[in-house]
Amino acid sequence: MTQSERINRVQAPIIPIVSEMIRQTPGTISLGQGVVSYGPPGESLAQVRLFHEQRELHKYQAVYGVPGLIRGIEKKLEAENGIEIADHSRIVVTAGGNMAFVNALLAIVDP
Repeated sequence: MTQSERINRVQAPIIPIVSEMIRQTPGTISLGQGVVSYGPPGESLAQVRLFHEQRELHKYQAVYGVPGLIRGIEKKLEAENGIEIADHSRIVVTAGGNMAFVNALLAIVDP
């Protein structure tokens, strides 16, 4: 087999393939990861510097997130979005999108 034949047997990257399938199937909801084209707000970068000075935050924390960050998100949601977190609800801050997705599934599915 020639090198060109071997290259032609390699599958195209899956993301463009799935994206095309989604475009061809109206009503499909993509659960793919998004890549943003903008940087974080300056305020968050300032907080990152403060984070490095707080050694306790470098350790494993509660699964639902750092309490101060959760309170900040709650305040932001109420002040800027008019969303008040009910007593039976909870904000969860995860280490990434995959962890957030798994936590969301675990919250709503029955094994």
